[in-house]
Amino acid sequence: MKKLREERIGFDNQTGSLERALKAKERDLEELTLMSNEANHAKDHAKLELLEVDKWLANERVVRDKEINLRRDQVTPTRRARASHRRNPQLSSTLRDGR
Repeated sequence: MKKLREERIGFDNQTGSLERALKAKERDLEELTLMSNEANHAKDHAKLELLEVDKWLANERVVRDKEINLRRDQVTPTRRARASHRRNPQLSSTLRDGR
């Protein structure tokens, strides 16, 4: 009978310890779940921010390409005239003198 009481006390101690461990694990699970939710929210926010930056960058590229093409169109006639002058300097002087 004494042995049964001792086993019962040991069993009660074990169950108490297991219950405390279970509650601690449940708190850990809650904390990890909250952290996971916050991390997912931050990830989604970062993805949206990245999309906005990508859109801005694409728009900036379009604007830059338009400016480059405009400047290229302005420079091209000058280059053609210089190249023509280099190929035939006499023709260029004739045109300049009005002959």
